[in-house]
Amino acid sequence: LTNFSFRPSGYDFEVVYHDVAGLMTGANVYLMGVKVGKITQIAPQDDKVIVKVHILDTATKIVRRSRFKIMAQGIIGEKSIIMILGTTRRIGSMIGSVTALSA
Repeated sequence: LTNFSFRPSGYDFEVVYHDVAGLMTGANVYLMGVKVGKITQIAPQDDKVIVKVHILDTATKIVRRSRFKIMAQGIIGEKSIIMILGTTRRIGSMIGSVTALSA
């Protein structure tokens, strides 16, 4: 066993949406097709929905103007979040804004 630790790694942040379209706690977060995190909490608040995300590795960086799109994955259409790094153009609906929580 190498690089084993009982300490939690990674970091958390929140993404704010107006509608999460069936996204569920425990859903995966992907960057360029690679699983980099999980949804840890989903909570409605006023006229928006706050989605808490845990990124597994601190080496996974989120750059300015990144977007977080909810997409259907797999045969049964499970919802997940796709991270799209640093684009300046609008991608479409279901894109959230980010609030940093911890590092």
